[in-house]
Amino acid sequence: MSGAYLTVEAALIVPFVISIMVTIIFLSFFVYNRMAAEQDAYILAFRESIQKTKDAGTAHLLGRVAAQTDRTYIGPEKPAFSAEEAGDSYTVTAKGSMNGWNYAVKKSAWKYDPPEKIRRFRRLSYIARELTELMTEED
Repeated sequence: MSGAYLTVEAALIVPFVISIMVTIIFLSFFVYNRMAAEQDAYILAFRESIQKTKDAGTAHLLGRVAAQTDRTYIGPEKPAFSAEEAGDSYTVTAKGSMNGWNYAVKKSAWKYDPPEKIRRFRRLSYIARELTELMTEED
C-alpha cells in the first residue's frame, strides 16, 4: 500500500518541480536578454560620445546597432533601439520582449573630449596669468 502513496505524491510533486525549473530557466533567459540590452545600449552611447568625426550623431549611432547586437540575444526577437542627442549627452533606449514579457532600458553617456578640456584649461590659465601680470604692472 505504501507504493501507491509514493506514486500519488510523485504524480503531484514532479510536475510542480519541473514547472519551477522551467520558470527559472525562462527567467534566466529574460534577465540575460535585459542585461545584454542594457550593456549594448551603454556601449552604443559611449562609443558615440567619444566620436570626433563630423558624421557623429544619432543616425550614425543607429547605423551601428546591427554590428553591436549581432549575436547577443537568446530567442527570435532583438530589442528595438532608439537614440537621442540632448546637448552634451547621448541617450540610447532599448525596448524588447520575450514571450510577452516586456523590458525597457535607457542608458546615456556624456560627450567626452579630453584634448578639448585640456586646451580650454590652458587657455583659461593663460588668460589668468596675463591678467595678473597686467594688474601687477599697473600697481
